[in-house]
Amino acid sequence: MPNFLRFRELPVYQRRLFILAALANGLWGAYYLSWRITKTINTDALWIAIPLLVVEIYAYFGALMFMVGMVRPRTRNTLSLQDLNPPFTDYPDVDVFITHYNEGRSIIEPTARRCLELDYPKDKLHIYVLDDGKLPEVQQMCQELGIHYVTRPTNLHFKAGNINHALLEAGTFGDFILTLDCDHMPKKNFLQRVLPYFYDYKDGKWVANKVAFVQTPQAFYNLPPGDPFGHRASLFYGPIQKGKDGLGAAFYTGTNAVLRREAIVQVALQRLAEKIQRKGLDAAIAHYEYEAGLSTTSITEDMETAMNLHAKGWQSVYHHEVLATGLAPEDLQATLKQRLRWAQGTIQVLLRDNPLVKPGLSWAQKIAYFQTMYSYFSGFAVIVYLVCPIVYFLTGIAPVKALNTEFALHLIPFLLLNRLTFIVSSWGIPAEDLWRAEQFAVALFPVQIQAVWSVLTGRKIKFEVTPKQRQAGIYLGLIKPQLLIIGLTIFGAVYAGVRLLLGQGPIDLEGYLVNLGWSIYNLALLWAAVRAATWQGEKAHP
Repeated sequence: MPNFLRFRELPVYQRRLFILAALANGLWGAYYLSWRITKTINTDALWIAIPLLVVEIYAYFGALMFMVGMVRPRTRNTLSLQDLNPPFTDYPDVDVFITHYNEGRSIIEPTARRCLELDYPKDKLHIYVLDDGKLPEVQQMCQELGIHYVTRPTNLHFKAGNINHALLEAGTFGDFILTLDCDHMPKKNFLQRVLPYFYDYKDGKWVANKVAFVQTPQAFYNLPPGDPFGHRASLFYGPIQKGKDGLGAAFYTGTNAVLRREAIVQVALQRLAEKIQRKGLDAAIAHYEYEAGLSTTSITEDMETAMNLHAKGWQSVYHHEVLATGLAPEDLQATLKQRLRWAQGTIQVLLRDNPLVKPGLSWAQKIAYFQTMYSYFSGFAVIVYLVCPIVYFLTGIAPVKALNTEFALHLIPFLLLNRLTFIVSSWGIPAEDLWRAEQFAVALFPVQIQAVWSVLTGRKIKFEVTPKQRQAGIYLGLIKPQLLIIGLTIFGAVYAGVRLLLGQGPIDLEGYLVNLGWSIYNLALLWAAVRAATWQGEKAHP
């Protein structure tokens, strides 16, 4: 590997601390669960005892996979294309695909203008607006700016079909393709910073390597103070993507990335050959112009595209530098639409192309993909965690035999080790960002349950573009399940507290205090949904 492309892993002290914490977490967690199974199950209330045990086991294996994914996170170092030594002179053609549906000229024009300013030879740079909305104002903008305007007869396969059509039917020919959502404005040095990853220096010249795509972070310029909707994805576009990169499985996330055309086309042709064998020639080529390229079998075309590339031996890179900024959803309704689409698409990929049995993936890559898919089932676990204290307050029934000192001596070390491992793995991420990520992982449990249920029941799922304009209003109607849990938790705590003071219930002080602390933590997590639903702040500007 050339020196300018070398990556660094965690500092030695941090790596050792993480490994020690992860090992202790895994071992104590296994001991704790074996003790839970053999010593603590309340056999008089299996209807609540078994669900809690199951979700604890689910969380344990989720944590194990997360820790495996963080074993060797990579932080890439690279020189810009113009600074390479020996100089890089044979500049490849680069196509810029800006995907658009119904966002309008006011949203896409800043992106188009920024693309014109990219620091790259102009005769090698080709900018295309892929307009599935077929808006005259966008076509007029392209004419004024002197960039290519592309439409297609149908909107089949949504964004993936739009890009695939441009690959095959729009006369595009670039060796590399920069994919941008219409609101994501690239920095001038985007291509200079990313293109070096696609080459190695061998035998006195720069030659193409096996890197299929380079993904950069998604960042947003319109985030208000406090990020009430949890869009600042510092954890994912940081430790998680670096960890996946270390496993050879950095994710493609649809925008702010450069793809190698050769890799996309090669894998598409291989998929076509497999489809011909399964369905015959006519069925396989029926919509080939929309299906040859990015994956079209789910509404998260980006994840499955990356997985297909990895399965065919292509490599990926995560470059941890913000090189484009865009618009995040500015109200709860748009945020929920976006999160639901992500969750539904991820579950679709799991059911249709399970990475655990996908040929060509290494075991590290299988774990990297499956861990993300596995995490979207957590909504069911969250329900159990939220309901258990309520059940105890209202009935005095606990899922364990006794909430006593022995139980605390087993549980508290497990929780502390889990927290320590998480903190070490996310070193450098602001505490506020970590807390917000944890809040929304819990507060949006209805979205995760809805996503899983809609996919498992075979409901037709369509790709919905995330609205870019904020809709004013109070959105408490969108968080009815969260409000119900909050109300029942507060009522239950007060009700049980009064009965305890009056000596009227089966609840004891120790059990009440444990569940009260549990409930306060749950309420703090759920409060993120209330805050998002009632937020009325001003939008930011670039």
